[in-house]
Amino acid sequence: MEEYESREFCRSIDCVMQIGLDRGVEEEVAKKYCHEFCSAYKFHQWLKDNDYRIIKTFKKSDKEVVEK
Repeated sequence: MEEYESREFCRSIDCVMQIGLDRGVEEEVAKKYCHEFCSAYKFHQWLKDNDYRIIKTFKKSDKEVVEK
């Protein structure tokens, strides 16, 4: 199982705030925005608060698996 990387969703949807972070916007400014206005952040926080996990399954073509 692979852990969800922070901001993976934000990167995949080209979130304006993530683009700003990649270009040097202060992280505290971004956090404040996300905590107050971002529905994805609120959803991920809800999952965490309620002991849910996002699980991604892999096909052999997605990730090479080596067993010994």
